[in-house]
Amino acid sequence: MPVPSPNGSVLRWPAAAEVLERSKCWAAEQKLCNPDLLAVGVLGSYGRGTAGVGSDLFVYGLKEWQSLPQWNPRLAEALRHDTLWLGDPPP
Repeated sequence: MPVPSPNGSVLRWPAAAEVLERSKCWAAEQKLCNPDLLAVGVLGSYGRGTAGVGSDLFVYGLKEWQSLPQWNPRLAEALRHDTLWLGDPPP
């Protein structure tokens, strides 16, 4: 998600704080448009506060999130510790 620099000659990767702020705005819009949306969070390096160039953002549906411990318990445990909720966490 590189963005043009102010002078337009090079691309720069947005700072993690900028990505998180935009993600929070996006999450708020999604919740307004989708009343059944329960929660939005960022995972991995964004959740841990260690995001850098090329870090990923992920989206999970509730059914997939709830089934994660059954099909990938190791990933579920890692994400339980590395998720930053952009609002209320899921039930």
